[in-house]
Parts: sequence; C-alpha cells; structure tokens
Amino acid sequence: MENLATTNFILIDDDVLNNMVCRKVIRNMVPQAQIQAFTDPEKGVEHMQLSVMSPTGGNTVLFLDINMPSLTGWDVLEKFHAFEKAFDKRVKVYMLSSSINPVDKERAARNKLVTGYISKPLSGNILHTIIPGLA
Repeated sequence: MENLATTNFILIDDDVLNNMVCRKVIRNMVPQAQIQAFTDPEKGVEHMQLSVMSPTGGNTVLFLDINMPSLTGWDVLEKFHAFEKAFDKRVKVYMLSSSINPVDKERAARNKLVTGYISKPLSGNILHTIIPGLA
C-alpha cells in the first residue's frame, strides 16, 4: 500500500462493537483513512463489487469476520472468487475473527484471496505490522 491517503478500509463484521474498535484503531494509525463498515455481509459484497472493484478504485484493506449469521466469511470469499482477477494487488483480505479453531486458520492460509488471519481485536501493533509505511 504505497499511498495510505488513498487506501480504503472495509470492515465486514456483524459485531457493531468490533467495527467501532476497528474504526478507532485505524483512525488512530491512519487519520486520513476512508473506512466503510458493514454489519450485513451482502451489503459489504455489493460495495466491493460496485466501488472497490471498479477500474478507478484505490487500494483496499478488507477485514472480514468468519462467523456471521447470514453469510459466513467463507461464503463472502466464495462470492469474491467471481471477480478475483480484479483484486490484483489492490485488495488485501484479512480474516479478523475470534475463532481459535485451527481449521479456520488453515483454511484461511489455503485461500489465495486471503492475505492473513488476525485474531480479534485489531490493535495498532497488528495494523502496523500488516501495513508497511505506518509511523
């Protein structure tokens, strides 16, 4: 992510409190960040398809929860496979989950769309390690 000023952060998580924590951490580390949060995974997928995947879309960091009631994070990733070529190097997907199940971590590691697996909650230290260039 060369230019943090044009980096979009997308949160897809049904947990409103976690989204608030993520917003605060991101805002503290990247004050100019554009942050969108979706508690409805379908709306998050639509947003990704319409705006992030457009030719004019900038770099995006997506924090995606695994366990959600309507669509799981795995279901969301399945929907992304339809337009994975558009991900190119512009989209980094991090599974952000409270799951301690090793199967989830292994599954994330095997998915070519997933950049990494992060245990909740997101912290400034974690954000610093995954995004080069943060002060």
